[in-house]
Amino acid sequence: MTSKELSKALGVKIKVEPIKKCWFIREDWSVYATIKGRIAHRVSYELCVGPLIYGLEICHHCDRKGCINPNHLFQGTHGDNVRDARNKYRIKPLQIRLDKSLSELRKEDARRKIRSGRHLNGNWPSG
Repeated sequence: MTSKELSKALGVKIKVEPIKKCWFIREDWSVYATIKGRIAHRVSYELCVGPLIYGLEICHHCDRKGCINPNHLFQGTHGDNVRDARNKYRIKPLQIRLDKSLSELRKEDARRKIRSGRHLNGNWPSG
């Protein structure tokens, strides 16, 4: 489907960005656009590519939230979307140390509470 055909189907004017060939219905392409209360890139995908699979997200190859070009969209899990963003350095890797077990974190929390004078149940000692 061309941008003109999609524009007619959606009843909105689509602006085609000349460099990346992104299609926008808003001037601010850094935010998700909506059409009749639905997220525009999801509507575009549904009309041009096919039905949405429950539980999957519509991700952007172009990394522009406002783009509704169906050639720039793909379905993926939330994990796929996060990996895609991380691989493109759009988000920082986890800053949390994942090598600590939950019991180690609980012990550290207990030590912190004891040092602060609080009992483990969260109450201050009486008297």
